Amino acid sequence: MPKTLVLPGAAGSATFWRPVASHAGLEGLFFAWPGLGHEPPQGDIRSIDDLVDTVGAHITEPVDIVAQSMGGFIALRLALAFPHLVRRLVLTTTSGGVPVADLGGCPWRDDYARTFPNAALWIADPVSDLSARLPAVTQPLTCSA
Repeated sequence: MPKTLVLPGAAGSATFWRPVASHAGLEGLFFAWPGLGHEPPQGDIRSIDDLVDTVGAHITEPVDIVAQSMGGFIALRLALAFPHLVRRLVLTTTSGGVPVADLGGCPWRDDYARTFPNAALWIADPVSDLSARLPAVTQPLTCSA
């Protein structure tokens, strides 16, 4: 059975998906995002690119990825970087790497900063627009809002 990587949103907690995974009988590698939400910082994590690299280091065999919100953006980056090793994606409440403000999405950064005042400032940095690259994601994909 392929390994499952479980990626949280910007709140950063590895515990977000554990109840669902337990109920579904899913065993996975649950990630937390250092410096985000209430997670303590880690010196070598200073950007979303660093999070992508951290998770990517665990992709040495075929994996499935379950991800929420910002984790979905990271999952798509991984699917593009490792198309031969990312088997399938389950994404929920994610921007999907497209500029949601252009589609009427709500700004979230101010609320995030109020909720998590000690979070790393880089979380508010703009992220790359994956719109042009999304057709290259050929893995089976399930999305929910």
